[in-house]
Amino acid sequence: MFIVTFYSIFVFGKWYQLFHWVGLFLVFTGVVIVGLAGVKSGVERGSSIFGIALIIIATMISSMISVTEEFILKNYTTHPLRMIGFMGMMEWPSLTFILLIMSL
Repeated sequence: MFIVTFYSIFVFGKWYQLFHWVGLFLVFTGVVIVGLAGVKSGVERGSSIFGIALIIIATMISSMISVTEEFILKNYTTHPLRMIGFMGMMEWPSLTFILLIMSL
């Protein structure tokens, strides 16, 4: 969430209004509370930290894909279903490649 926001600010020069930032902060706070509940639930600490690291990595990869898609497709006008198909065609190979590397 924050990562996508910062990528879009960096790539597109967008700036968000205060209510956008407040919404991001509230969602982030909720995620932190749930994450802390998982850590304090008695699960082994190392596996909790590893899980949180995987979530952060997945979020970064997903946000880079989203911002890249927006960057590529911002100059084109097309039907929304066709755009979803293009997004799927761009995401599938990259995520499959990443999954194959991570499974080694």
